[in-house]
Amino acid sequence: MLLIKKWDETFETADTRKRQRLGWYMNPSGCDSAGYIELMSHGTEGVMAYAVFQAICQWSATQRYEIRGKMTRTDGSALSVRQISAVIRMPVDVVQRAVALLTTLEVGWLVQDSETPANSEICHQSATNLPSPAGDLPVVAGDLPVLCKEKEKEKEKEKEKEKLDAVASRASKFAKPTVQEIIGYVLEIGAAVDAKRFWDYYESIGWKVGRNGNAMRDWRAAVRQWQSRNQQGGVDGKPQSASSLSTADREREKLKRILATGGG
Repeated sequence: MLLIKKWDETFETADTRKRQRLGWYMNPSGCDSAGYIELMSHGTEGVMAYAVFQAICQWSATQRYEIRGKMTRTDGSALSVRQISAVIRMPVDVVQRAVALLTTLEVGWLVQDSETPANSEICHQSATNLPSPAGDLPVVAGDLPVLCKEKEKEKEKEKEKEKLDAVASRASKFAKPTVQEIIGYVLEIGAAVDAKRFWDYYESIGWKVGRNGNAMRDWRAAVRQWQSRNQQGGVDGKPQSASSLSTADREREKLKRILATGGG
């Protein structure tokens, strides 16, 4: 992979390192560096190589900080000369001659990275997009890489599937209580809830809860919710006049009798 030599030291500042993409970038001043002098000694070829290098730097500044200064495709693999020419909108032959000159020891503004990471998932989404991963043709400015879109959709589908699987798993672990179990829990917490009516109600709706009809996960929590609503002026988990609260003691006694006789 081609790299811009010492990009981070030469073209970045403490401020630019905090930015994901740049609308501008730092460029060293002066015309007396060894590399510049060497380029200009090649006449027209050197001038063209200088123009190519500046275009590469301008393109690189639009990338995310993590990949600025690297000639990389959206999948993390190295850009070919043809692909570099596509992203900077310059003829392939011009770019090829420029790269050959810019990578010489005498100039050394571009260097080869021998440790290019494999299978790196890098997605570039600025207006100057990288070539399509499916080929070497340039992508129209403003388009998002197809590969990135597909990967994002796949990840969203996976997350949604995980959520659904988690809900299904929780629902499968729910054990429908018996009336006796409900009576025992009602007496345990001293609630004024009719256990038989509670069972009949949830049995009729398939043990679902909430407006969206989600599968019940904890019937004890539902009992406590009914009790809470009863205390706030309702009964059996539904709004009702406050006068019904006077029957609370009688409900408890009724439950005790049912439990004692083993009734359903």
